[in-house]
Amino acid sequence: MTDVWMTASLALLAGACIGGAVWCIMVRRMEDLRARLEAQTLRMQAHTKGWEQFTDKAVPLFPVLTRQLESVIADTECAAMNLGERFRMIAQKATALTSVSTRRGSSHPNGWGRLCKRYSTGWMAC
Repeated sequence: MTDVWMTASLALLAGACIGGAVWCIMVRRMEDLRARLEAQTLRMQAHTKGWEQFTDKAVPLFPVLTRQLESVIADTECAAMNLGERFRMIAQKATALTSVSTRRGSSHPNGWGRLCKRYSTGWMAC
């Protein structure tokens, strides 16, 4: 009977030792995990603080940037309208000159005015 008690006691003692060893390993792993999480939390807080400082300094600039963009848009629209008006004036002049040239050139024998023949490279002057 002492043999059974001895075996049971040794088994119980071995189980306790194994359980203690597993417990120590788990505690160490949990401490490592906690340390990594704390380090990551500190990094995230520093990162967040940096962005908060940036936004604190950048937010007052938004109205200035908005006004500058509105000014650029207005200037671009004005330039586009002026350019369109200039193109219209050039087209009107070209149309007027073409009609004058056509009227003057109709006395030419081939009816083309100063333009003689059309070649593959374009019109050739007489």
